[in-house]
Amino acid sequence: MKLILVFVSFISINTYSQGAGGYFDDRGFLYTYMNGRISQQEIIKIDSFRAGYNYVTYIDQNGNFKFIHNHKKYTIFSAPPSQLQTSNYLFAYMLGSQLGVFNGRQSKRIESFTNGSFKLGDSILGYIDNMDRLKVYSYDTVVELMNFANHNAYTVGDNIVAFRTLDDRLQAYYRGEIYTVDPYIVGDFQIARDMMAFHDYLTNFKVFDHGKVEVLESYRVDYKLTNNILTYTSNVGEFIAYSDGEKKILLSTKPRQVWQKRNILAYSDNAGNFFVYYRGKVIQLENYTPDRVEVWDDLLVYQDLYGSLYGLFYGEKVKVSDAIAREWWLQNRCVIYYDLVPGNKAVWNNGKIHRYSANDDIK
Repeated sequence: MKLILVFVSFISINTYSQGAGGYFDDRGFLYTYMNGRISQQEIIKIDSFRAGYNYVTYIDQNGNFKFIHNHKKYTIFSAPPSQLQTSNYLFAYMLGSQLGVFNGRQSKRIESFTNGSFKLGDSILGYIDNMDRLKVYSYDTVVELMNFANHNAYTVGDNIVAFRTLDDRLQAYYRGEIYTVDPYIVGDFQIARDMMAFHDYLTNFKVFDHGKVEVLESYRVDYKLTNNILTYTSNVGEFIAYSDGEKKILLSTKPRQVWQKRNILAYSDNAGNFFVYYRGKVIQLENYTPDRVEVWDDLLVYQDLYGSLYGLFYGEKVKVSDAIAREWWLQNRCVIYYDLVPGNKAVWNNGKIHRYSANDDIK
């Protein structure tokens, strides 16, 4: 079966205008939110869907592989993919040994013969072809990185592919260039947008930050890396964040709880105060620790003591729900919730609340 190319008009990714999501009503029918409007998509139940910044993709009950972009529905091919992965800006899929991608402009085949696996980031895709060559797809270009590769030899972050050479050097493909991150065997590393963190063979703790390697500590630490935020505990127990080339001590002791995902770090101290570290600034949101906290890129959402939803959106505290939220979900920059009536779901996006109207479906 051949992949069917599906062409759609290009939509640029604007920081404040994008956000797509989906939900099932109380009958199990699929609705999608895009560009300030909610639309009903299927009147026959489907099992699941996946949402990115400007698309929703799913398999319908007849096995058709579909995606929705700007409220228009497209069929990529009339059979379920053997593999499907989604990220904010891309989704990639396989049918047999063929590898295809939707890149914001079109759905297209990028490799006819692979070894059957791939790894996906926000703007980059790594895979191995049937000749065991490691390749990377980024911005509509395919680059070969190394020969005789296997699935365990590489890791994909949002915009970096890290891989070990045959002599165990750690290298990275980043912004069109190949960097040698460390010339010796590295025991562990983590990868995220624009950064890698690792211990070298002497246990020095280092970071590959926007193409440059820096030594942060001369001893082994427990650490976590997400987009441009690296956190770890020092040898005297300090909770430290590294971002934009600077180290900052957030607490003198280990935090009680930590939520670290994408572009946001949230944490509570031993007194239960709730903080967010965002773009180098510490913001105290509450003097208590919420029971549930969710993060997606530059949006953090939590439920207060009275059941209402609040959030931090690009560094500003916002009220998300206009009533007590009985249940809620965070997708991309969208918060989907309902109050007393499960079928009457609302979508918060970019500071506005949207609800479904049948009149919108005929626009």
